[in-house]
This record gives sequence, structure tokens and C-alpha cells, in this order.
Amino acid sequence: MAGFDDATVVRRLGGRSRRSDTLGFGLGEVAALVTPVVWLALHQAAQQIVGTAVDNGVARARSALRRLFRRPAKP
Repeated sequence: MAGFDDATVVRRLGGRSRRSDTLGFGLGEVAALVTPVVWLALHQAAQQIVGTAVDNGVARARSALRRLFRRPAKP
């Protein structure tokens, strides 16, 4: 910048960029940053779904076995 006059320096530093990439990074970088967060969210959701399904399955099996052996339900 030392080799330019004041008008050129102000124009280069203060002017708008003509590049379409205004943030300085593109879709590839955004995907690399967002992927771990999405992966963790999906993993947690899958664990919740499986946990709920297992709990419901255990409750149904317990109810079926109770009916099979004709034991009254615990109060």
C-alpha cells in the first residue's frame, strides 16, 4: 500500500468487492462446519427414538406376560 497514492488506497480499502463470495468462504466450508452439529443432533434423535421404542416394547411385553400368567397388576 505504500506505493499507492491516498485516493487509490481509499478506493481499494473502502470500495465494495465485486466478488460474489461476500463472506470469504463457500458452501464447502459451510458444510464442513455444519456437518458435525447435524451429525450430533441426528445421533441424539436416533437414541431418543430407539430408547422410547425399547421402553414401549418392554412395557407391552410385561403386560402380555402378566395377562398370560394372570397375575394382577401392581398398584
